[in-house]
Amino acid sequence: MSVVAKRLRGKEQRRNRIISAAERVFFSRGIETATMDEIAEVADISKGLLYVYFKSKEDLYNAVCYRGLRMLRQSFLRAIAHHDTGMQRIRAIGYTYVTFAQRYPDYFSTIVYQAAQEAASEPDSYAAASEAERDKILGLVADAIRLGIMDNTIRSDVDPMEAAVMLWGQMHGVIEVAVLKNIQERYQLDFDSLLRFAFEFVTDALKPSEVLSSP
Repeated sequence: MSVVAKRLRGKEQRRNRIISAAERVFFSRGIETATMDEIAEVADISKGLLYVYFKSKEDLYNAVCYRGLRMLRQSFLRAIAHHDTGMQRIRAIGYTYVTFAQRYPDYFSTIVYQAAQEAASEPDSYAAASEAERDKILGLVADAIRLGIMDNTIRSDVDPMEAAVMLWGQMHGVIEVAVLKNIQERYQLDFDSLLRFAFEFVTDALKPSEVLSSP
């Protein structure tokens, strides 16, 4: 390995270590109360060196979000690889999203918070990278809907991207209510039953009329 390659590898390893340190601070304290001083201390680097890699706390938060979104997209890709029809892939994505939120609640909360922020203005920023990753995720959902239209498991009169955005929003809400707020315990609701009902309720709107009318 050349000297230049080693230097670049070292910089990338340090960058990832900083992001991991930022995760620990953000996940335990929240972005509002977390400070760059704390992150530098956890990463075991000087505050000056921290600013060489990340210009602000928000930039670091976007880097954490980007990591979470990449993990989510890879989970979706693994899930749909085992299914052939569009509707099967939509269901697989939905259940995978719930599993992700249960397993990585801090990443899920980060993704929710970052999605509410203003659009990225710098094309090479982590905010822009997060938006691009989010677009890829929506693209996976839209592609599954297109496949479903072709294989007749999804009605042909829906716009794939419009339906993808609708599904994303619907499942986002269900997960926030059922997983993060533990509403199923408060109202003595069975989580699996609630989830099945939510999926059926949402996906029934995408089924062709002949499928809905069949016994």
